[in-house]
Amino acid sequence: MSVHALSAAFGAKGLTPSEKLVLLSLANYADEDLSCWPSQRRIASDTSLSDRTVRSVLCALEEKGLITRQERLRQDGSRASDAITLTFAAPAQISGGAETISGGVRKQSPGGAEAASGLTTFEPSPEPSKEPRRAARTEKKPSDSEIEAIWAAAPRIGRERSSRGELETALRAAKRRGHDPAKILAGVKAAYASTTYAGEHAKGVHRLVESDRWASFLDDPTKPAPAEQPPWNGPPEVLADLRSYMGPDRADGYLRFAKWDAERHAIVGDINTITGLKRNAEGPLKRAGVKLIEEQAA
Repeated sequence: MSVHALSAAFGAKGLTPSEKLVLLSLANYADEDLSCWPSQRRIASDTSLSDRTVRSVLCALEEKGLITRQERLRQDGSRASDAITLTFAAPAQISGGAETISGGVRKQSPGGAEAASGLTTFEPSPEPSKEPRRAARTEKKPSDSEIEAIWAAAPRIGRERSSRGELETALRAAKRRGHDPAKILAGVKAAYASTTYAGEHAKGVHRLVESDRWASFLDDPTKPAPAEQPPWNGPPEVLADLRSYMGPDRADGYLRFAKWDAERHAIVGDINTITGLKRNAEGPLKRAGVKLIEEQAA
């Protein structure tokens, strides 16, 4: 725990209650280098906030320049908790006869400057700094058209599990990390067209953006383009029943990766497709005499 980081977090201004709570939780885990890596679930437990709120707040704090996040991977390649640096708690030092404010007790420093130790304060220095000010960071705010394009690319379930505000916050942070919105849009479309996020498996669109999951679905230019998925080749009444029972978006999402076996009067697909259909529509399909068969990998 860094006492300096906690003191700086208590003194930070212009934050919402949720942002203040998360900032204090991060400060509680910070080491002397102002770094920490608590999981989002741990932060949610500490602050009594929901996981979804914690994700949004972390994006907001990063957007405000109060923290930076760096992705960490385990040895097996799986995602670990992010490494978080508390940039808001970095001590401000002003030289050349001005005061250095890092606490409540001021000390005279060489050259007529005063130094402070103990609890951090955020009072402005009474003397102007003689060091050149850092250039203001250019804000990479996404345009309305960029947000709307990615929002429209998500299926209904992906939009229901997200919000435009969360998407804007995630996209803004992604642009600050150097990502191109056009590539993000292409990756989001590819993700929702895959079996990973088809139908009931669809994640909130902001989650694909904030975690950079979209990037893993971009086409590899060294690989041949995949064959187009054929349209539904089964009885129209089966398609109509599924759309009526599950909703058009969800039904079409599953059937995009399935085919009709007329001889067995069955829907055949991979494990994700068949598992999803069993979970969501096995009853009406059984009543219609339609079997669900998992296609064995070659």
